[in-house]
Amino acid sequence: MQGAAAAFRPRNRNEPEEITLAEAIKKQAESDSAAAAAAAVAEPAASPARAESVRSKPGEKKIGISRSIFRAYDIRGVLGQTLTNDIARMIGRAIGSEAQHRGLREIVVGRDGRLSGPDLSGALIEGLRAAGCDVIDIGLAPTPLTYFGAYHLQTGSCVSVTGSHNPPDYNGFKIV
Repeated sequence: MQGAAAAFRPRNRNEPEEITLAEAIKKQAESDSAAAAAAAVAEPAASPARAESVRSKPGEKKIGISRSIFRAYDIRGVLGQTLTNDIARMIGRAIGSEAQHRGLREIVVGRDGRLSGPDLSGALIEGLRAAGCDVIDIGLAPTPLTYFGAYHLQTGSCVSVTGSHNPPDYNGFKIV
C-alpha cells in the first residue's frame, strides 16, 4: 500500500511494526527517558521485548530488530538471536548517517577481545562506509582507548564493539 492509504491500514498486532532503524532508536531513547521518570515514582512493570521489522532502504529485505537491545547508554544483544551481523550493518548505517548529518567525516572503531568482535566490527564498518563515513579501525582495544582514539585523532565520534560485563554470548556497541 502506498501513501495515505497505508497510514490508515489497520495493523495486525502479531505483525511487526515497520519503522526505520533511526525511528527505533529514537523511540527507545524516549521510552528510556519515560521509564527513568516512572522509576523515580514507582517500580515499573517488566514488559516483554518487542521485535520490529526494519529495512534501511526500500527494496531491501526486512530485518527483525528487538527493541530490547537499545539501552540508555549502549546497544547490547545476544549473538545470533537479538544481535546479528545484518543488524550490526544496519546500526553502522544509522550511526554513519547521523555522523554525516552532524558534519563528521571519520569514525574510530575499536573492539574488545570477544570472539564475535571481528565479525561484528566488520559488519558495523561496512554499514558506516555504506553511509559515506571514513573508518579508522584501531582493532583490539579497550573501550577507553577507543574513546581516546576519537579524541586524539579529532574525529568527533567512535564506536567500541564490546560486551562489557555481560556473559560471553552477548556483544554490543558503545557509541560516542
